[in-house]
Amino acid sequence: MAPSTGLVCPLCSVNLAGNPPDRCPGCRGDLRPLRRVGELADRHFNEAVRAARARHWGVAAERLAVTLALAPEDVDALVLLGKIRWHQGQRENARSVWTDALRLDPSRQDAQAGLAHAEAALARGATRSRTRARTNHGRSR
Repeated sequence: MAPSTGLVCPLCSVNLAGNPPDRCPGCRGDLRPLRRVGELADRHFNEAVRAARARHWGVAAERLAVTLALAPEDVDALVLLGKIRWHQGQRENARSVWTDALRLDPSRQDAQAGLAHAEAALARGATRSRTRARTNHGRSR
């Protein structure tokens, strides 16, 4: 399960760390619907983890799309999505997703490692492509 980052009361902007109460301690606003959204995001994240472990990349990506629609700053979901995109052969997308994760949490070592790996692989691929283009350029048959 992705760790809960808490939430901010939309009525009075009080920060509520951890598992939020039913009512905001600042304004007594009802927080149950927001908590349910977080629980739904967690459920889809957990389904994505199960699908990824079974190497069902498409299903995992779909579940993470829902997770991120409900919780766009879920760094765990972004890191996992980067790994899934990598396994799907979507190298540029994986790099972009890991970059987004690091923008939210620069200390995430798994995102740092994924990004470094992606950039190295993409650089190797670009070098190979340039070398191939030079060796094929001007060839007559």
